[in-house]
Amino acid sequence: MLLLNIIGISSAVFASVMSGSMLTIAFPDISRDLNIPFSVLLWRTVLFFSLFAGGIPFFGKLADRVDPKKQLLIGLSIFLLGCIGSGVSALLRSWVGFLGFQLLTALADSIMVPAQVSLIHKTVAEKRTGWAFGIFSSVLSAGTLLGPAIGGVLIKYYGWPSIFVVLGGCTLISFAMILGLVKKVVRNAPKVESWRYIETLKTTTLLIIFVASFQIPFFSAASINLKFFGGISSLLSLLMLVLLEINHTENDRLFPGTMFFNLKFRSSCFRIFL
Repeated sequence: MLLLNIIGISSAVFASVMSGSMLTIAFPDISRDLNIPFSVLLWRTVLFFSLFAGGIPFFGKLADRVDPKKQLLIGLSIFLLGCIGSGVSALLRSWVGFLGFQLLTALADSIMVPAQVSLIHKTVAEKRTGWAFGIFSSVLSAGTLLGPAIGGVLIKYYGWPSIFVVLGGCTLISFAMILGLVKKVVRNAPKVESWRYIETLKTTTLLIIFVASFQIPFFSAASINLKFFGGISSLLSLLMLVLLEINHTENDRLFPGTMFFNLKFRSSCFRIFL
């Protein structure tokens, strides 16, 4: 039963992991059908991962204070909406609509990932945490492995909009598994006034701006002026982010004050960066 519980939790981002490799091999078809240059389509990737990476710290704080199961189900619902909207935008050949709904799926991912980690920690005994995260990684690896093969078949025989039908179906299965298998986790953190989250949202916005603008100077299709703007924007947003974090209390900070003194955190960052 515990194994099914972990698989259910892990399956929440299975569709998202598959979508990354599916859409990558569909890029030539997407560029042609939406009538946009390939360099413009790449902004989808830049903005997607900027929103995803920038949102994780904020929703990580939130997962400590609400029922992570509820947060995970909300994230899945938003992801499903993003899949439906992306599919409809693909059929209507709307680049703006497609980009907007893809960013909605990025937001959903940033909501779900911290909730998954929180659920595993709170539902599995500490001595079995390593095993649980091993299963979690295996499910994600399966998504990475199956994505290109399934995506290739779908694109060849049914067209790239069919990708979102499969992703939506996988999302519904995950929703049913989590709803039926995963127990509610009672929050054990002290209540925080809602207005305090506004302070965290400020730093979250700056983090998203920093991550997005930092990539622009390395974007070969960008003009010199845009690269210069990206460099200045990344420096200013990083400076403002650091100043706000220094002046915030521990409850309002986006990142824990002791973060860089934690050996496990430093080693994890190093491994992920490599």
